[in-house]
Amino acid sequence: MLVPSARTDSKIGHPPAARRSSGWNGNKKQSDSKVDCVQMFNKPLSAIANATMLWTLFFAICVGLGYPTLNRYNPGMLNPDASEYSKMVRNEEGVAPHFRHRILIPYLARPVFRAAIGRVGSWNPAYFALLLVNSWFVSGTAFLLFLVVSRNMGSPTIALLSSAIYLLNFAVPNLLLAGLVDSGEAFFLMAMVGILSAEWFFLLPLAAVLGSLAKETYLPFALVFAATWMVMNRQQRPLGKAIMWLVATGLAGIASLSAVLTHANGYLLFPWTYAGMLKSSLASPATAAAALKDLNFWYVLAWLLPVGLCRLKHLPREWVISSFITALVAMGFTVYHNSAREAGPAAARPIFSIAGPLLSVSVALLLVDLAERRSALDKKRTIG
Repeated sequence: MLVPSARTDSKIGHPPAARRSSGWNGNKKQSDSKVDCVQMFNKPLSAIANATMLWTLFFAICVGLGYPTLNRYNPGMLNPDASEYSKMVRNEEGVAPHFRHRILIPYLARPVFRAAIGRVGSWNPAYFALLLVNSWFVSGTAFLLFLVVSRNMGSPTIALLSSAIYLLNFAVPNLLLAGLVDSGEAFFLMAMVGILSAEWFFLLPLAAVLGSLAKETYLPFALVFAATWMVMNRQQRPLGKAIMWLVATGLAGIASLSAVLTHANGYLLFPWTYAGMLKSSLASPATAAAALKDLNFWYVLAWLLPVGLCRLKHLPREWVISSFITALVAMGFTVYHNSAREAGPAAARPIFSIAGPLLSVSVALLLVDLAERRSALDKKRTIG
């Protein structure tokens, strides 16, 4: 396995022995160009301008990646879930009970849908609205990834490459931008990484409330992810205050999810009761094996997982372990709720939402290191 080059400036890029367990906020002196870039984002006016430009760029990329849902194919024909969300956007009756409570993205898409009626030509206005809202969340995820990596590594180059690798994954145009609602879950999971790395624990309950409105699985994912992160980072920050915020996060998420479940079903319904209703009669351990054999699963992870593993040891332990354990929980949910035939795509979406940003950063580190090694080799040849 390759080792990081000497030009990697942050503690994220150093072996674990050379940094504290969190791997964030290195104290080594950075190169002038990197310091200037970070300082530029720290100045209020330039920060707003640069953030707006970058998010707009990511948003435009996402709209382009999702364009086929408007004119090339009907997402509802390939994935019945998209048809249900389209009904929610159009405020139609007959939405399946399992989808009614996932209100965040369809409800945000409704005003866009109303404005688009009669103005978008041959495009389906419901899928147009879903594409714009999903593009906002996916571009927001890429932007948050850029901010987290840039802030903690001091390298906008690696940060931008990480975001680009994230957006280029198969899951983005074919799942997150295909008339579904997983983009909201992915956004708030990435927001949780930023909140935990900055230790802004007071924002965790807000993320739990909004994330639970996007998809019910966000709440258990968020609690497992945050709890693992806090335990892994206990040597740097005592668990007392962190646990207080974790409990507050759980209560806020339960209240939010209970309210929306009750409203959608017409009777008092708590998350644990709803979870019991989701068990598939076809669920079995063989479902996990079926997921790992499914091509739809490997379309998402075929290159991202093996290449991403190459640099995981140079990333913060709390992020790596939290992602790994939460991904196992996601696989457990897949086995619990799905048949073997549906397991592949059902597992790929949440696992990418959980671990996709982390693996994208790892791939970016590897590519930058390889490029620097090639550059150093070319210089030696030139000198020689």
